[in-house]
Amino acid sequence: MVFQDPSASLNPRRRVGNLVAEPLRIHSKLSSSEINKRVAELFDLVGLLPDHVMRHPHEFSGGQRQGVGIARAIALNPDLVVGRKSSTC
Repeated sequence: MVFQDPSASLNPRRRVGNLVAEPLRIHSKLSSSEINKRVAELFDLVGLLPDHVMRHPHEFSGGQRQGVGIARAIALNPDLVVGRKSSTC
C-alpha cells in the first residue's frame, strides 16, 4: 500500500535507505550487499539519486517522500500495489 501522505508512514528518525531495505531484510535471504544493490535499483526506478539513501524523510519534498514509499512498496516485487487518492484533493 502506498499512502497519500508519506510523512505519516515514514519513520522520521531513520534514513530512507534503511526504510526501503527493511522489507528486504525481513522477507528475503539477500546478503547486505545484495540488499544495498536492490535499494539503489529501487531509488533509480522512482527517480531518486543513490546518495539519497543516507537522508531522512524530512529532507525530501512530498513527491520525493512518495517515491520512497513507492520504492518500499515495490521492494519485494508484489503482484499488486494499492494507492488511494484522497477525496479532499
